[in-house]
Amino acid sequence: DEGRVELDAPPPLLPDFRPGDAVTVRQLLSHTPGLPDPVIVAPAEGVQRVADWRLSAPPGTSPAYSNANHWTAARIMERVAGRPFDE
Repeated sequence: DEGRVELDAPPPLLPDFRPGDAVTVRQLLSHTPGLPDPVIVAPAEGVQRVADWRLSAPPGTSPAYSNANHWTAARIMERVAGRPFDE
């Protein structure tokens, strides 16, 4: 709401997120970035895990639920807000 995150840009402030510049925040929120669906973990650990993954589909082409989308969106919120997601 405050405009601190651009929805059509790569995830901000996440140096551990490496699936490529083609993945956008909007794709994460709509489950279309092509990330596989792993086991649920905390956002920071989850984003670190994503660093070594390959996309299961080109970003924006195939809707598929993935917990990794939620980890990454939660981690973006943590970094932008400057506090843990659960707060």
